[in-house]
Amino acid sequence: MTLRFPWKRVYDTALKQKNYGVFSTSRTPEREALFQWVGPLAEEYWVLLTKADSPITINSLSDAKPWRVGGYKDDALTKFLTSRGISVLEAHSDKLNVRKLKINKIDMGAALF
Repeated sequence: MTLRFPWKRVYDTALKQKNYGVFSTSRTPEREALFQWVGPLAEEYWVLLTKADSPITINSLSDAKPWRVGGYKDDALTKFLTSRGISVLEAHSDKLNVRKLKINKIDMGAALF
């Protein structure tokens, strides 16, 4: 799905404007009191993706710290990784992170499945 506006704008509007909502967003402990929740709508998995020919091996989250990780700007996964000490290069779309991965601007991309 393509957002018509940047995620941060959509998210902030839902927080500040009456009768606005976000479809869909990750339910995290930090967000629990911020919204009236419907669902869950789907189960999601947070993953770090590399190119097929990448030599990178990750056995724990801390193994990702030395690598250039791309993430979606202001996304729950990006915030989670940052809170765990992983430096995330933020992009305004997942599509942009795929392009960055292809041209070696990042070593792995953070994504939801």
